Amino acid sequence: MGVTVNGSRYSYKTVNGYADVAGDFSDGDVIELTVPSKVRAYPLPDAPDVYGFKYGPLVLSAELGKEDMKTDSTGMWVTIPKEKKVSSETIRISKQGQSVTSFMAEINDHLVRSGDGLTFTLNDTNTKLVFTPHYKQYQQRYGIYWKFVPNGTVVEEKLPRAKTTITDTVQPGYGQYESDQLHAMVETGTVGVTNDSTYRYVEKDGWFTYRMAVDENAPLLRLHIKLRKADNGKSLRVRVGDAVLWAGTLSYSGNKDVYDLLLTVPQDVRDRCTYTTSDDGTERSVLDVTFSPDKEGAGSAKVCDFIYMEAVTPVYEYNNDIAYFVDCGDHNSGTLTGRDRLGMYNSVTEQLYGEDEVSGKKWGLIDDSTDQYNGSTKSGGLYTANTWCDEANTADGADKSNSFRYTKNQYENNIARHLDYSFELPNGTYSVEMCFCDPWGCSKSPTVYANYGKSSESVIVKNAPTDKTAVSGEANVTDGELTVNLRSEDKAINLCYIIIRPLETEGASTKGRKGDINLDGEVNVSDAVLMQKYILGGSALTGEQAYAADIAADAVPDVFDMTALRKLLIAG
Repeated sequence: MGVTVNGSRYSYKTVNGYADVAGDFSDGDVIELTVPSKVRAYPLPDAPDVYGFKYGPLVLSAELGKEDMKTDSTGMWVTIPKEKKVSSETIRISKQGQSVTSFMAEINDHLVRSGDGLTFTLNDTNTKLVFTPHYKQYQQRYGIYWKFVPNGTVVEEKLPRAKTTITDTVQPGYGQYESDQLHAMVETGTVGVTNDSTYRYVEKDGWFTYRMAVDENAPLLRLHIKLRKADNGKSLRVRVGDAVLWAGTLSYSGNKDVYDLLLTVPQDVRDRCTYTTSDDGTERSVLDVTFSPDKEGAGSAKVCDFIYMEAVTPVYEYNNDIAYFVDCGDHNSGTLTGRDRLGMYNSVTEQLYGEDEVSGKKWGLIDDSTDQYNGSTKSGGLYTANTWCDEANTADGADKSNSFRYTKNQYENNIARHLDYSFELPNGTYSVEMCFCDPWGCSKSPTVYANYGKSSESVIVKNAPTDKTAVSGEANVTDGELTVNLRSEDKAINLCYIIIRPLETEGASTKGRKGDINLDGEVNVSDAVLMQKYILGGSALTGEQAYAADIAADAVPDVFDMTALRKLLIAG
């Protein structure tokens, strides 16, 4: 959702589900709210191949015309057509081997809106239908629900959880494409290499910056970079606009020589830092992307192959007020039930600890992944060495308070009862809501800890009820990670769900942004004093300080940057 005040972007906070727009407003000020909408497909609970469609809050129905229509009545003065218009309510997908699920995941590509109106045409099927908002259908035949079938044998496929479109790419190390009019690379102290694939890195105390085109209307923006396992132990800082989205020392433990790092660009950074530039006469919305070492006086890790800026449209429904929703023991982690919504950072309802396919955040169940009791023969749920889904009820669609994950054979093997999940999160305070059950009468009074065994350990809920009553507590995150640890003296633990909501969180760090030369997180007169000393030769600047001082973005801090800094201070 976007908010503008007098035509300018406004970065709002969400308070109790509302956009908080505050300021010193005057008569005539214009506040504009833009709510992006798209078509979504909804299967019938008892007929999963029969679908209806909505555009935002509007139910859509197919216009079937009123040719030769004879009417009857039902209820109180409701006029209805006597006969059906169509010979069949079954629609066959055109693409050979495509599953209905895959077709519905891409429904916006097939049920296409015409211009700015509210008319949608169904393509890529054996039946071409035109859909409009159902409230308009009071003078003609219509169809809301339609059965969809595949064309031939379905080819098994793993469906992506989001539609990803590359809005821009740049090849680090390949100077011709880094320094074009759009990307306009600014660099100092870097090396570009093209004879070992391609990459660029900082030798010492330098940085390199690209402008990258973005889709302002995308639900999510994601920066996608590639790094080398051989660079473990080297550091990197990744800044988008004025915010540091990733900083640290590489410690990749996977088996790939080149691996991916996915960084979602926060909405407040998009609102604050997106600007427009002209590329060969074409106006483009762009963000600056900067790479530098995270260790002063050292070189950086290599940024390899290609850097992508991606527009990401999730194919699932999520709630921006929730960080994570985990349906523990869910037998189909790709579906939601009823009014449930995923969180900002998880694209499935449950997974083993690892990187999320869409957000890039690390989260999930912590346990030995070995399915030592062959639970995978029961269902498509997640079965691990010491935990199971409820194998007695494997049908998809159970309410989140009815499905559960439990401690498998821990009591029998004299293992202390435990369930553990971990979540990558921005630092701050969070509400953690959970629900427990006790189907076998041996799962009483579990206690839930945050960050169990760490110096920041705290109790979220002590002696929780196990009657499916929702319970909650608060937890603080200080190191970018929250572990939720369940312990019990009883024979088992049965956990139904976890919902983590942000209460008060820190935004991405803007320390060292343009103008913050003394690196105190503020741009004020003390930065001007330090800049003046540097220009007069009275002090040196570190690499990070030099980046902050280079306001004119020419890699040479000088009097022109001092002038620009004064303008920043005057503007406030």
